[in-house]
Amino acid sequence: MDPRKQCRGAAGRRIIQHRKWLFPQGKWREPEHPTGRRSWVGTYTPQMITLRPAVPSDAEAIAGLHAQSWRENYRGAYLDTFLDGDLLGERRAVWRERLDAHVCNQLVLVAVEGTSLAGFICVYAAHDPQWGSFIDNLHVARAFKRGGIGSALMSRAAAWLVPQCPNHGVYLLVLEMNASARRFYERLGGSSAEVSTMETHGGAVVRSCRYTWPRPAALIQRA
Repeated sequence: MDPRKQCRGAAGRRIIQHRKWLFPQGKWREPEHPTGRRSWVGTYTPQMITLRPAVPSDAEAIAGLHAQSWRENYRGAYLDTFLDGDLLGERRAVWRERLDAHVCNQLVLVAVEGTSLAGFICVYAAHDPQWGSFIDNLHVARAFKRGGIGSALMSRAAAWLVPQCPNHGVYLLVLEMNASARRFYERLGGSSAEVSTMETHGGAVVRSCRYTWPRPAALIQRA
């Protein structure tokens, strides 16, 4: 049986709007003073972040963040002609198509603060017979990095996968040169299963690492 046929229900129906305070490392510290009020660990100002399923009207903001993230992080791997060209238009077309489609094994979540897009993740349940569910995209805006948003998006995506594909693995591909992203996935318990050379967007030939988790619950435990 095609594992993708095990997908149950529309993606958005399994996600309840999630609102939480996020800050570096996502941890609370109980204060010692007698008021009983909690205080923040770290030096960043906490922000009210909402995690919710993406809707078609989010396509422009997602495309903008996606293009900006590639330009900031993939320079030297992707071709300059591609990054400096109409990258926004190319990403806009991709995200309009994705968000207009009703694919039962696709989940796109956004993290927003007010009207600002802080990050997003795109996941496909039971995508590959060997490797399992695929985390295709995870990007967090520079202004919101190191605030726990990437971990929160990974955890929520993994929680969506559990009832659909509890025993399937989870995997993603990350550029070998992207050391910071690789360290992030390793902190979340991901293991580098292989390194391969492939042609990617814009015709660039890159080396990519495949990071894997044995099942979505393992990712939730570390995120």
